[in-house]
Amino acid sequence: MEIRQNSFISFNAKAGKHLLKAVKSEFKGNQQRVNKFVDLFEQTYETTLDAGTIVDINKNKRYVLSHELFPNIKYMLRQSAIHKESLAGTIITECPKIFGYGEQLLFQNIVRKTMQVLSFDELEKFVTDEIQSSQSLKKFQEVIKVARRIKTDMPNSKFSDTDFELMDNIIGNEEINTPGTALYNLTRSILSLTYK
Repeated sequence: MEIRQNSFISFNAKAGKHLLKAVKSEFKGNQQRVNKFVDLFEQTYETTLDAGTIVDINKNKRYVLSHELFPNIKYMLRQSAIHKESLAGTIITECPKIFGYGEQLLFQNIVRKTMQVLSFDELEKFVTDEIQSSQSLKKFQEVIKVARRIKTDMPNSKFSDTDFELMDNIIGNEEINTPGTALYNLTRSILSLTYK
């Protein structure tokens, strides 16, 4: 498995080559409009996605996310890149939440596959040193926290999406019901306001 270090060439998430080819086709080869799309893409996803995250499309016109640090691991979203409206416009206006959630699922995929060669501590150190966006780092650390707990509670787990979802819910319920946690305090505050 290939894992890269210090491979960043920009400070923003990037549109992949197949996505850019589709946008160029949509813009009938107008490079100025393509460049404007790239600028808007980077601005839109600057705070949503990590600098190493790449958004692309595959031959079936489905969105695919990958990360420069783990070039061989990809996550294909269910959403199609075929839209009645403009592909470029839809990506800028309607996809930030979809891609943000997709990045978290990409990180789950990375954890699932890197666990074959790295320990949790090695992976956590690696991403802490290399992930550029603090929001993405937090997202990745949450995924690692859930994966650690899965391994503790279900040692034979293959880290399926269902296992992640189940453990995420268990951890969330524990935090809601454990005095002293931020989530517990917030929940109690909301309840006290609601039922005054």
